[in-house]
Amino acid sequence: MNRPTPIPATALVVSNPISRSRSKLALALVLFALSPLARAVSPAPDGGYPNNNTAEGTDALFSVTSGFNNTAIGFRALFSLTSGTLSTAIGSGALSNNTTGTVNTATGANALLSNTTGEHNTAIGAVTLVNNTSGDANTATGTFALANNTTGGVNTATGFDALTKNTTGFANTATGDKRSLLTPTTIRPQVVKRSLLTSLATTTRASVPARLAPPQAVASTRRSVLMRSSIQPRATTQPPALRRS
Repeated sequence: MNRPTPIPATALVVSNPISRSRSKLALALVLFALSPLARAVSPAPDGGYPNNNTAEGTDALFSVTSGFNNTAIGFRALFSLTSGTLSTAIGSGALSNNTTGTVNTATGANALLSNTTGEHNTAIGAVTLVNNTSGDANTATGTFALANNTTGGVNTATGFDALTKNTTGFANTATGDKRSLLTPTTIRPQVVKRSLLTSLATTTRASVPARLAPPQAVASTRRSVLMRSSIQPRATTQPPALRRS
């Protein structure tokens, strides 16, 4: 008697399309997890460093240690910065010697080049505030503006060469090309005195009548008025005599 031929075990396996789909999906997820993260731009941006610092250019932010939120773009921009924060230097040599100064902004070649500990300074233009070392809260806009300022503070110079010879003066403002080339602290008293004298002279002229009558004319007019007056002096009334009883 012939026995029936057994069916191979492999033939009994029925492929499940759902299982195959799940396997492919799992494989795709694994490959995506192992692949590098997709970039928004290509090539990927560089220059990012710890503590939110950004540096681009030879030796930019070369000495930074604990400083944070600084941006240096250009040759040796913010080269000496160690612990300063919130400073921005754009241009070759900008804020190159700054060490601990904070909240400074320098845009232009050698802007705020010599600054070391000064804070809250803004220099826009080549060689602006180039000699400032520890002066605070200065604003210079224009080539060579406040170029020789060293320790002066709270100065505002707008224009080419504006306040270029100010060194230690405080709270000066100059607007215009080559305005106030002399040290403002030496010329300010004379300017104030001259304007005060001019104001006093103008006020005095305005308060005095343009033409005064001579004294003789005033006296003559007074006598004529009195002579034409019709008012006569009143007679004095005597009290009645008392009778004797």
